[in-house]
Amino acid sequence: MAVLAYCITETQPEITAPRKGVRGTAIETIRIQALQCFASQFDPQDLVGKAPIQEAALDFNRVLQELLQQIAIIPVRFPTILADETALSRFLTEHQAEYSEALHRLRNCVQMEIRLKMQTSTQPPATSPKSGAEYLRGRQAQHQHIDSIVARFREAAGPLAKQWRHYETAAGIRCFALVDRNNVQAFLQQMQGVSVPTESEPRVTGPWPASEFLKE
Repeated sequence: MAVLAYCITETQPEITAPRKGVRGTAIETIRIQALQCFASQFDPQDLVGKAPIQEAALDFNRVLQELLQQIAIIPVRFPTILADETALSRFLTEHQAEYSEALHRLRNCVQMEIRLKMQTSTQPPATSPKSGAEYLRGRQAQHQHIDSIVARFREAAGPLAKQWRHYETAAGIRCFALVDRNNVQAFLQQMQGVSVPTESEPRVTGPWPASEFLKE
């Protein structure tokens, strides 16, 4: 029967797997040497319709969070459905070296995220060179302003952030910090002390799997 993959972890230390996964199915563990993948039997027909998909996604994320509280995980994109446990074992074997290196490097770490809103300006008509130049200067000033806010959070994180990455999206800036799971509360306290303009609407979330840091 088809299986739904949740995430990959190291086999040590021993952890407690959630009892139930998506649609109340039992969680199973497929092991390949020092790696293990958590999965459950799954019928793709269970995802027919918007409501079942949303319910399944909530169950899926619950499983990830329960495991993340215990160990570093490499989450699998939802829904990743393989033909059977043999296919999942083959997938683990093919990617064993890559996943083992990443999990060893990210051991005891989680990802924290900071989202900063960036107001967008309307593009002026192409027939107005002066307006176009003014627009570009405005955009440049806006980016410099956002960069200064990102720098404040980066400085406040200090050594608590083992690694840091950020990039721009259509809605604003997303910042990611790799943090030791024992330092999550200290990191949150540091972020609360950052003074920023109200229009940037900073939002700090986590801990999450360290997905942004899987590759160096």
